[in-house]
Amino acid sequence: MKPWRWTFLLLLLLSACSQQVQRQTQRRGGSVTGLRPGPWASIDQVPVPELSEFEPRLPERIVFPNGVTLLLLQDSSRPIIELELRMRTGSWNDPRDLTGMSEMVAEVIRSGGSESWPGDRLDEELGALGADVSFTAKRDSTEASFECLASDFDHVLSIFQTLVQSPTFPEDKVELVRGQLLAALTARNNRAGEAASRESMRAYYGVGDPRVRRQEAHTIENIGVVDLKNFHATQYGSRRALLTLFGDFEKEKSVATLEKVFGNWPGQTAQAAKLPIVAPLAEKSQVFLAHKKGGNQTEIRLLHHGVRRSHPDYPALHLGSWILGVGGFGNRMMTRIRRELGLAYGAGAAWTGSFEQQGLFQSWCATKNETTALAIREMVLVMNAFLEEGVPSREFEEARSRLLNAGVFDVDTPAEVLSRTADLEFYGYPWNFYEQVSSSIRSLSPEETIAACRRHLNPQNISVFVLGDSSAFDSDLSEFGSVTPWALEVSKEEPSVEAESNETAQAQKLVRHLLASHGGVEAWLETTAIWCRIQAPELGPFEVWLQYPSRSRLTNPEGENHFVETFVDGSGWTIQSGKPTEIWDSSKITTHENLLSKKLPFVLMRLARSEYKLRSPREELLILSFEGTEISMIVGKDGLCEKLFLEDGSYRFEDYGLVGSLMLPKRSIWTPKDQPEVKFQLEWITNPEILPLWFEQPSE
Repeated sequence: MKPWRWTFLLLLLLSACSQQVQRQTQRRGGSVTGLRPGPWASIDQVPVPELSEFEPRLPERIVFPNGVTLLLLQDSSRPIIELELRMRTGSWNDPRDLTGMSEMVAEVIRSGGSESWPGDRLDEELGALGADVSFTAKRDSTEASFECLASDFDHVLSIFQTLVQSPTFPEDKVELVRGQLLAALTARNNRAGEAASRESMRAYYGVGDPRVRRQEAHTIENIGVVDLKNFHATQYGSRRALLTLFGDFEKEKSVATLEKVFGNWPGQTAQAAKLPIVAPLAEKSQVFLAHKKGGNQTEIRLLHHGVRRSHPDYPALHLGSWILGVGGFGNRMMTRIRRELGLAYGAGAAWTGSFEQQGLFQSWCATKNETTALAIREMVLVMNAFLEEGVPSREFEEARSRLLNAGVFDVDTPAEVLSRTADLEFYGYPWNFYEQVSSSIRSLSPEETIAACRRHLNPQNISVFVLGDSSAFDSDLSEFGSVTPWALEVSKEEPSVEAESNETAQAQKLVRHLLASHGGVEAWLETTAIWCRIQAPELGPFEVWLQYPSRSRLTNPEGENHFVETFVDGSGWTIQSGKPTEIWDSSKITTHENLLSKKLPFVLMRLARSEYKLRSPREELLILSFEGTEISMIVGKDGLCEKLFLEDGSYRFEDYGLVGSLMLPKRSIWTPKDQPEVKFQLEWITNPEILPLWFEQPSE
């Protein structure tokens, strides 16, 4: 048939279809959508059909006998299964002088493999299967996951189990990962925006805060194979672990298989890390200036304390963020800084609510060095105008509409629904949390929203972080607060080793390992006091405050005969039921001084301050001398104190965990000479409040 005939037949077919649609439309008396047909005089007259309420399909929740939670959501659209395991350990669990431990553990598990699946063989097997396995350490969690064909699920799961529960940490892979981490450190400031975001947080929280610690060359170099094995053995476990299963699986079979693999998995032996959750509260504006010579752009970050997502004001602050600084070109910060003034390509501001941490308010932009002060000034003016003048109803409704409509894209696939639900489950939030937030946002008025924003933002008390070439700035930054220079990198020299003898050199090396494993020299230098609650069978509980260099306060808060024993500056006394009953004599004072000097926290405080003479006659034994007193301790291969020897017995320490920045034992066992041992449960707080009146000696 000739080509023109094909064209004629095609046009005839299209015409017939069009006529059929028109006839159907006429019979219905409307358009093919069932709505009144046009034309319309304006876009406002175009009818919009009401959408039915969307309810995403939620996963099923199963809890194994050991507490591991499983969320499963079937999807047979592809012959793929995805499994993810979230564990409650991450970089916030790293000891300070071993920062990078959690990331190194995760990386070496994946690259080094297990005894049955060494790293190179593992790569070949996964490549042949078209499967993928990954381990990623985050701040407060570690995620291990795999993806494979449904037909390979059991096989890949058996491989995955050996990696999670019994990795080998081969030395060649450890050194490979160490080299990669060290190489990454040399390039971490290449991207000015990333460097500014990281360093502004460190400046705001303080470099000693465990939430903003960063890896350094010496912390990576400090990590050994034994440290990695110990971290895995104590920090990987079933406590608060969460499994998610997604894809084309058979429910009953898969649940039974996963329960067999993870249902008897023991919990972590290390106690959960105790971290501060409150953000610092600035009493006045301050400026941190990181000078970067030769840079042609300045990165600006403004920080202020915020709220957790569970706070009643979170919905209002979330909506306020969409008015002030997020959600595209319609927000005020983008409109003023980019569109009207042309100072930056992008600018924004938002309350970044966290699930567990307090969260922050942050504002950001990048501008030319020559407009740095102008950009900061305008950003603050936008905030002040927002808080003082409020928001017109049309602008408010447009922002609310953008925010609520954007939420649809968080649940537009089953995989996204599962991931979002897993976040809520992991952090203990109700599964309908976001629906509750959306409902609150729908009911908010402009006045209520602005009132909440005013409660949680004071531009007069804001932290300003600036990274750029200060020699080209348009103005002195002191107009925004007192200026503190900030170094992106701080050189850290290795402590010198006094080579008086082999025993001294060995002792210095052992002390460095000991302090690094217990939280680091800086952490112990910053620690001047510790509170401990001591509980033993048929004893206590007792509470003791230890304050460097030699103060203590012991009390039995729940005892029938309440007492307080206080020691300060060579004096001591006992108060019984609120009345002084004893002023200590010299014998008791000497005994108490000797006992106090051998408490583990005091020993570590003094080691950090180089107050001991050291020797180490054998690899794990450390002998410390101080003012005529000698202390002996056994240091484990992981660098933690295992035993502390006294004249009348010894302490053994177990079950270590992070308390703030310090690694401290949760349990100690006292073994007196020729007597049964006593087990103590310990609870710690670092740098607690100390009242001066506690140490004022009472009148007799």
